[in-house]
Amino acid sequence: WKSMAPVEGLRKLGLLLRGDWHLTHLDLSSNSLDAAVSRGVFRMLGHSACGLKYLWLEKGNLSAAACEDLASLLTSTPHLTRLCLGLNPLGDEGVQLLCGSLTRPECVLQRLELWCCRLSTPSCRHLSDALLRSRSLTHLNLRRNSLGDGGVKLLSSALGCADCALQSLNLSHCSLTVAGCRELAHALKRNGHLKILDVGNNDIQDEGVKELCSVLKSPSCVLQTLGLEKCSLTAACCRPLSSVLGSSKSLENLNLLGNNLGPDGVSRLWMPLRKLTCKLRKLGLEKDLCSVVSAELEKLHEKGCFLRVKSQWDFNDPEERWWW
Repeated sequence: WKSMAPVEGLRKLGLLLRGDWHLTHLDLSSNSLDAAVSRGVFRMLGHSACGLKYLWLEKGNLSAAACEDLASLLTSTPHLTRLCLGLNPLGDEGVQLLCGSLTRPECVLQRLELWCCRLSTPSCRHLSDALLRSRSLTHLNLRRNSLGDGGVKLLSSALGCADCALQSLNLSHCSLTVAGCRELAHALKRNGHLKILDVGNNDIQDEGVKELCSVLKSPSCVLQTLGLEKCSLTAACCRPLSSVLGSSKSLENLNLLGNNLGPDGVSRLWMPLRKLTCKLRKLGLEKDLCSVVSAELEKLHEKGCFLRVKSQWDFNDPEERWWW
Protein backbone atom coordinates (compact mmCIF):
# COMPACT_ATOMS: atom_id res chain seq x y z
CA TRP A 1 0.00 0.00 0.00
CA LYS A 2 2.76 2.42 -0.89
CA SER A 3 2.24 5.87 -2.45
CA MET A 4 -1.56 5.76 -2.31
CA ALA A 5 -3.80 8.84 -2.32
CA PRO A 6 -4.79 9.56 1.34
CA VAL A 7 -8.58 9.53 0.90
CA GLU A 8 -8.49 6.41 -1.25
CA GLY A 9 -6.13 4.72 1.19
CA LEU A 10 -8.30 5.44 4.22
CA ARG A 11 -11.39 4.14 2.46
CA LYS A 12 -9.69 0.92 1.35
CA LEU A 13 -8.07 0.40 4.73
CA GLY A 14 -11.43 0.77 6.44
CA LEU A 15 -13.02 -1.76 4.11
CA LEU A 16 -10.14 -4.16 4.59
CA LEU A 17 -10.23 -4.00 8.37
CA ARG A 18 -13.98 -4.39 8.52
CA GLY A 19 -13.71 -7.48 6.34
CA ASP A 20 -10.63 -9.04 7.96
CA TRP A 21 -9.68 -8.39 11.58
CA HIS A 22 -7.10 -11.18 11.25
CA LEU A 23 -4.69 -8.83 9.43
CA THR A 24 -1.31 -9.02 11.22
CA HIS A 25 1.13 -7.19 8.86
CA LEU A 26 0.51 -3.74 7.34
CA ASP A 27 2.93 -1.63 5.25
CA LEU A 28 1.90 2.00 4.73
CA SER A 29 5.40 3.24 3.88
CA SER A 30 5.96 6.06 1.37
CA ASN A 31 2.51 7.55 1.93
CA SER A 32 2.06 11.15 3.01
CA LEU A 33 0.30 10.68 6.34
CA ASP A 34 -0.51 14.17 7.57
CA ALA A 35 -2.03 14.69 11.02
CA ALA A 36 -5.65 14.20 9.90
CA VAL A 37 -4.95 11.10 7.80
CA SER A 38 -2.71 9.48 10.39
CA ARG A 39 -5.30 10.10 13.11
CA GLY A 40 -7.90 8.21 11.08
CA VAL A 41 -5.49 5.35 10.39
CA PHE A 42 -4.40 4.97 14.00
CA ARG A 43 -7.97 5.06 15.30
CA MET A 44 -8.97 2.26 12.94
CA LEU A 45 -5.93 0.20 13.92
CA GLY A 46 -6.71 0.77 17.59
CA HIS A 47 -10.05 -1.04 17.34
CA SER A 48 -10.29 -3.74 19.99
CA ALA A 49 -10.82 -6.43 17.34
CA CYS A 50 -7.69 -5.50 15.35
CA GLY A 51 -4.93 -8.12 15.64
CA LEU A 52 -2.15 -6.14 13.93
CA LYS A 53 1.36 -7.23 14.96
CA TYR A 54 3.74 -5.54 12.48
CA LEU A 55 3.30 -1.95 11.24
CA TRP A 56 5.53 -0.16 8.72
CA LEU A 57 5.22 3.63 8.49
CA GLU A 58 8.60 4.36 6.91
CA LYS A 59 8.88 7.65 4.99
CA GLY A 60 5.33 8.66 5.87
CA ASN A 61 5.97 12.36 6.54
CA LEU A 62 4.91 11.83 10.15
CA SER A 63 5.78 14.68 12.48
CA ALA A 64 5.53 15.14 16.24
CA ALA A 65 1.86 16.08 15.79
CA ALA A 66 1.03 12.52 14.73
CA CYS A 67 2.86 10.92 17.64
CA GLU A 68 0.14 11.65 20.18
CA ASP A 69 -2.31 9.46 18.26
CA LEU A 70 0.38 6.87 17.57
CA ALA A 71 1.26 6.78 21.27
CA SER A 72 -2.39 6.08 22.04
CA LEU A 73 -2.35 3.22 19.53
CA LEU A 74 0.62 1.63 21.32
CA THR A 75 -1.38 1.28 24.51
CA SER A 76 -4.72 0.35 22.94
CA THR A 77 -3.65 -2.60 20.79
CA PRO A 78 -2.51 -5.70 22.72
CA HIS A 79 -0.72 -7.30 19.76
CA LEU A 80 1.53 -4.69 18.11
CA THR A 81 5.11 -5.87 18.63
CA ARG A 82 7.05 -4.29 15.72
CA LEU A 83 6.91 -0.70 14.53
CA CYS A 84 9.02 0.99 11.85
CA LEU A 85 9.06 4.80 11.86
CA GLY A 86 12.26 5.34 9.89
CA LEU A 87 12.65 8.43 7.70
CA ASN A 88 9.98 10.49 9.48
CA PRO A 89 10.70 13.96 10.95
CA LEU A 90 9.46 13.04 14.42
CA GLY A 91 12.04 15.09 16.28
CA ASP A 92 12.68 15.00 20.02
CA GLU A 93 9.12 16.12 20.80
CA GLY A 94 7.64 13.19 18.89
CA VAL A 95 9.85 10.66 20.64
CA GLN A 96 8.91 12.11 24.01
CA LEU A 97 5.25 11.40 23.24
CA LEU A 98 6.00 7.85 22.09
CA CYS A 99 8.10 7.09 25.15
CA GLY A 100 5.21 8.03 27.38
CA SER A 101 3.41 4.94 26.04
CA LEU A 102 6.48 2.70 25.92
CA THR A 103 6.67 2.88 29.70
CA ARG A 104 3.08 1.71 30.15
CA PRO A 105 2.55 -1.99 31.05
CA GLU A 106 -0.15 -2.41 28.37
CA CYS A 107 2.38 -1.59 25.62
CA VAL A 108 3.89 -4.83 24.26
CA LEU A 109 6.17 -3.35 21.57
CA GLN A 110 9.34 -5.40 21.11
CA ARG A 111 11.09 -3.78 18.15
CA LEU A 112 11.19 -0.08 17.34
CA GLU A 113 12.84 1.56 14.31
CA LEU A 114 13.60 5.26 14.73
CA TRP A 115 16.36 5.64 12.16
CA CYS A 116 16.78 9.02 10.47
CA CYS A 117 14.04 10.70 12.53
CA ARG A 118 15.88 13.98 13.31
CA LEU A 119 16.58 13.00 16.89
CA SER A 120 19.21 14.57 19.11
CA THR A 121 20.49 14.22 22.67
CA PRO A 122 17.18 15.12 24.44
CA SER A 123 15.47 12.10 22.85
CA CYS A 124 17.90 9.83 24.64
CA ARG A 125 16.69 11.00 28.04
CA HIS A 126 13.17 9.82 27.24
CA LEU A 127 14.37 6.64 25.54
CA SER A 128 16.55 5.84 28.55
CA ASP A 129 13.53 6.07 30.83
CA ALA A 130 11.56 3.84 28.45
CA LEU A 131 14.34 1.24 28.38
CA LEU A 132 14.35 1.08 32.16
CA ARG A 133 10.59 0.71 32.53
CA SER A 134 9.60 -1.33 29.47
CA ARG A 135 9.46 -5.10 29.96
CA SER A 136 8.97 -5.85 26.26
CA LEU A 137 11.28 -3.61 24.18
CA THR A 138 14.25 -5.70 23.03
CA HIS A 139 15.37 -4.10 19.73
CA LEU A 140 16.00 -0.39 19.11
CA ASN A 141 17.37 1.15 15.90
CA LEU A 142 18.56 4.76 16.24
CA ARG A 143 20.96 4.97 13.29
CA ARG A 144 21.41 8.22 11.39
CA ASN A 145 20.41 10.50 14.27
CA SER A 146 22.76 13.10 15.77
CA LEU A 147 22.70 11.73 19.30
CA GLY A 148 26.35 12.47 20.11
CA ASP A 149 28.32 11.23 23.09
CA GLY A 150 25.90 12.99 25.44
CA GLY A 151 22.99 11.01 24.07
CA VAL A 152 24.92 7.75 24.23
CA LYS A 153 25.79 8.48 27.85
CA LEU A 154 22.08 8.78 28.68
CA LEU A 155 21.28 5.53 26.87
CA SER A 156 24.19 3.78 28.58
CA SER A 157 22.85 4.71 32.01
CA ALA A 158 19.82 2.54 31.21
CA LEU A 159 21.80 -0.21 29.48
CA GLY A 160 23.87 -0.67 32.60
CA CYS A 161 20.84 -1.53 34.73
CA ALA A 162 19.72 -5.10 35.31
CA ASP A 163 16.11 -4.16 34.54
CA CYS A 164 16.94 -3.16 30.95
CA ALA A 165 15.77 -5.94 28.59
CA LEU A 166 17.31 -4.52 25.39
CA GLN A 167 19.04 -7.13 23.22
CA SER A 168 19.86 -5.14 20.07
CA LEU A 169 20.98 -1.51 19.71
CA ASN A 170 21.93 0.24 16.46
CA LEU A 171 23.91 3.46 16.93
CA SER A 172 25.53 3.68 13.50
CA HIS A 173 25.86 7.22 12.06
CA CYS A 174 25.08 8.76 15.48
CA SER A 175 28.08 11.11 15.87
CA LEU A 176 29.72 9.26 18.74
CA THR A 177 33.44 9.19 19.50
CA VAL A 178 35.75 7.35 21.87
CA ALA A 179 33.93 9.01 24.80
CA GLY A 180 30.69 7.35 23.74
CA CYS A 181 32.44 4.00 23.47
CA ARG A 182 33.73 4.43 27.00
CA GLU A 183 30.16 4.90 28.26
CA LEU A 184 28.97 1.85 26.32
CA ALA A 185 31.81 -0.23 27.74
CA HIS A 186 30.84 0.72 31.30
CA ALA A 187 27.24 -0.28 30.55
CA LEU A 188 28.24 -3.61 29.00
CA LYS A 189 30.10 -4.55 32.18
CA ARG A 190 26.78 -4.62 34.00
CA ASN A 191 24.49 -5.69 31.15
CA GLY A 192 23.61 -9.36 30.72
CA HIS A 193 21.14 -9.00 27.83
CA LEU A 194 22.62 -6.98 24.94
CA LYS A 195 23.56 -9.31 22.08
CA ILE A 196 23.82 -6.96 19.09
CA LEU A 197 25.60 -3.59 19.05
CA ASP A 198 26.31 -1.52 15.93
CA VAL A 199 28.48 1.59 16.26
CA GLY A 200 29.53 1.67 12.60
CA ASN A 201 30.06 4.89 10.64
CA ASN A 202 31.20 6.76 13.75
CA ASP A 203 34.67 8.24 14.20
CA ILE A 204 35.52 6.12 17.23
CA GLN A 205 39.00 5.19 15.92
CA ASP A 206 41.30 2.60 17.49
CA GLU A 207 40.92 4.03 20.99
CA GLY A 208 37.17 3.56 20.87
CA VAL A 209 37.61 -0.10 19.92
CA LYS A 210 40.06 -0.57 22.79
CA GLU A 211 37.43 0.75 25.20
CA LEU A 212 34.89 -1.78 23.92
CA CYS A 213 37.41 -4.63 23.91
CA SER A 214 38.16 -4.03 27.58
CA VAL A 215 34.74 -5.46 28.44
CA LEU A 216 34.15 -7.87 25.53
CA LYS A 217 36.67 -10.28 27.07
CA SER A 218 34.63 -10.53 30.24
CA PRO A 219 32.76 -13.83 30.76
CA SER A 220 29.68 -11.83 31.76
CA CYS A 221 29.50 -10.10 28.35
CA VAL A 222 27.04 -11.89 26.04
CA LEU A 223 27.48 -9.73 22.92
CA GLN A 224 27.16 -11.84 19.76
CA THR A 225 27.34 -9.22 16.99
CA LEU A 226 29.54 -6.11 16.87
CA GLY A 227 29.35 -3.59 14.00
CA LEU A 228 32.48 -1.48 13.44
CA GLU A 229 32.09 -0.57 9.77
CA LYS A 230 33.81 2.65 8.65
CA CYS A 231 35.07 3.65 12.09
CA SER A 232 38.49 5.04 10.98
CA LEU A 233 40.27 1.94 12.30
CA THR A 234 43.85 0.91 11.56
CA ALA A 235 46.02 -2.12 12.24
CA ALA A 236 46.46 -0.86 15.82
CA CYS A 237 42.96 -2.02 16.80
CA CYS A 238 43.63 -5.59 15.67
CA ARG A 239 45.67 -6.54 18.73
CA PRO A 240 42.85 -5.92 21.26
CA LEU A 241 40.30 -7.42 18.85
CA SER A 242 42.48 -10.50 18.46
CA SER A 243 42.58 -10.86 22.23
CA VAL A 244 38.78 -10.69 22.36
CA LEU A 245 38.37 -13.30 19.62
CA GLY A 246 40.69 -15.62 21.50
CA SER A 247 38.75 -15.43 24.75
CA SER A 248 35.12 -14.49 24.04
CA LYS A 249 32.54 -17.25 24.46
CA SER A 250 29.77 -15.29 22.72
CA LEU A 251 31.07 -13.08 19.86
CA GLU A 252 30.02 -14.68 16.57
CA ASN A 253 29.76 -11.78 14.10
CA LEU A 254 32.23 -8.93 13.55
CA ASN A 255 31.87 -6.26 10.85
CA LEU A 256 35.13 -4.47 10.04
CA LEU A 257 34.28 -3.31 6.52
CA GLY A 258 35.50 0.11 5.38
CA ASN A 259 38.54 0.22 7.68
CA ASN A 260 42.20 0.46 6.69
CA LEU A 261 43.47 -2.53 8.69
CA GLY A 262 46.12 -3.58 6.18
CA PRO A 263 47.60 -7.08 5.71
CA ASP A 264 49.57 -6.86 8.97
CA GLY A 265 46.47 -5.99 10.95
CA VAL A 266 44.47 -8.83 9.42
CA SER A 267 47.31 -11.27 10.11
CA ARG A 268 47.20 -10.26 13.77
CA LEU A 269 43.41 -10.58 13.79
CA TRP A 270 43.62 -14.03 12.22
CA MET A 271 45.80 -15.63 14.90
CA PRO A 272 42.96 -16.76 17.22
CA LEU A 273 40.80 -17.72 14.23
CA ARG A 274 43.15 -20.59 13.42
CA LYS A 275 41.84 -22.38 16.50
CA LEU A 276 38.59 -24.29 16.13
CA THR A 277 37.64 -23.15 19.63
CA CYS A 278 37.13 -19.58 18.32
CA LYS A 279 33.40 -18.75 18.31
CA LEU A 280 33.49 -16.28 15.37
CA ARG A 281 31.27 -17.34 12.47
CA LYS A 282 31.05 -14.21 10.32
CA LEU A 283 33.73 -11.61 9.58
CA GLY A 284 33.36 -8.58 7.31
CA LEU A 285 36.57 -7.38 5.63
CA GLU A 286 37.43 -5.22 2.62
CA LYS A 287 37.70 -7.17 -0.63
CA ASP A 288 41.49 -6.84 -0.91
CA LEU A 289 41.88 -8.15 2.66
CA CYS A 290 39.58 -11.11 2.00
CA SER A 291 42.12 -12.33 -0.55
CA VAL A 292 44.87 -12.12 2.09
CA VAL A 293 43.13 -14.76 4.23
CA SER A 294 41.55 -16.89 1.50
CA ALA A 295 44.14 -19.69 1.73
CA GLU A 296 43.94 -19.79 5.54
CA LEU A 297 40.15 -19.80 5.38
CA GLU A 298 40.16 -22.78 3.03
CA LYS A 299 42.31 -24.73 5.49
CA LEU A 300 39.88 -23.94 8.30
CA HIS A 301 36.93 -25.13 6.23
CA GLU A 302 38.74 -28.41 5.59
CA LYS A 303 38.94 -28.85 9.36
CA GLY A 304 35.18 -28.32 9.74
CA CYS A 305 35.17 -24.62 10.66
CA PHE A 306 32.07 -22.65 9.58
CA LEU A 307 33.66 -19.17 9.50
CA ARG A 308 32.58 -16.95 6.59
CA VAL A 309 34.66 -13.96 5.46
CA LYS A 310 33.08 -11.61 2.93
CA SER A 311 33.24 -8.04 1.67
CA GLN A 312 29.49 -7.51 2.10
CA TRP A 313 27.58 -7.74 5.35
CA ASP A 314 24.12 -8.82 4.19
CA PHE A 315 25.17 -12.47 3.71
CA ASN A 316 22.14 -14.80 3.97
CA ASP A 317 20.45 -13.86 7.23
CA PRO A 318 17.26 -11.84 6.55
CA GLU A 319 17.35 -10.42 10.07
CA GLU A 320 20.64 -8.67 9.23
CA ARG A 321 18.86 -6.27 6.89
CA TRP A 322 15.14 -6.54 7.55
CA TRP A 323 14.40 -6.66 11.26
CA TRP A 324 10.82 -7.74 10.63
